Amino acid sequence: MQDSGLYALASVWVDEVSGTSTGTVDFEDATVTNRSNDFDNAQTVADSVGINSIEVSNGNSITLTAGLEGYNLFGNGSTLALGGQNLGGTIIRQFGQITGIGTTTGNPLFFEDNLIGAVTLAPSVLQQCGIGLSSGTFTVGSAGDFVFIDCYSKVAGSGSPVVDLGGAVGATTMEFRRWSGGLTLNNVATGDVISVDVVSGGTITVNGTGGTVAIRGHCNVVDGSSGSVTITQTSVVNMTKINDEADTAISDASLATASALATVDSNVDAILVDTDTTIPALIAALNDPSAAAIAAAVLAAATADPIAADIQEVDGAAISQGGSDPVSPYGVT
Repeated sequence: MQDSGLYALASVWVDEVSGTSTGTVDFEDATVTNRSNDFDNAQTVADSVGINSIEVSNGNSITLTAGLEGYNLFGNGSTLALGGQNLGGTIIRQFGQITGIGTTTGNPLFFEDNLIGAVTLAPSVLQQCGIGLSSGTFTVGSAGDFVFIDCYSKVAGSGSPVVDLGGAVGATTMEFRRWSGGLTLNNVATGDVISVDVVSGGTITVNGTGGTVAIRGHCNVVDGSSGSVTITQTSVVNMTKINDEADTAISDASLATASALATVDSNVDAILVDTDTTIPALIAALNDPSAAAIAAAVLAAATADPIAADIQEVDGAAISQGGSDPVSPYGVT
């Protein structure tokens, strides 16, 4: 069937916008060249010919009206409303927007490379999905395990996607492996166990009344539970906490006020005045004195010495030779 081009990629084909097929005839309808204009018709053909893969053309908005268990569903950028249907074991790929309620009676739901908006889901595995499209809340619909692998925040700016555990109080396990961006966890309750392994930045906010949340990686952590949720942080570089502690240290050292800084400034100004602000120049002058400076220093020292002064006085009284010269080459009178 694939070689003939009827069901290329081993799939039935849906295009509710431009499809030409309106029936459910095997090997005629929902083919790649005669795409079904109705999703339910395409699913009927898939069941009839034994194909479990459905390709949706780009630009469609599909709303499920029947269960879709164990299928491969490719969106090619279209949007999908889950419609409250049973999707156990179905792998849903490449939709530009997914909303609505998805349930299961056994196997988990699988989502790969999708953008997830406001959804309420049974236990699911999500891989490489953007969470929080259009600020939609991800709500836990029933108890079980939820796994996010290489997923990321789809909320721009300082906001973050919200994951609400309120649909299964105290009965949820949740693993975020290599999460990127911010994240808000709401209604975490006693019995809930959550791991968040962060691969890049963001603020992780935890709100609730109990349970445990383990956070690892480079991120900020905000405890919105006032200690009710047990939050463990491993290798977390919490810049908010670091900044708060630095601000406290500065305040404790009395350096946080303008008046304290003004006092420091005044003391520095006084030191500069005392040293003439030119210590290097003063040292240089001392290292290279002039002859006149040396003579003046010697004369000043002699004048200040009382013994030298007495000798000068005696000499002046006892030694004279006319004129002003107290010493004569002809002798002493």
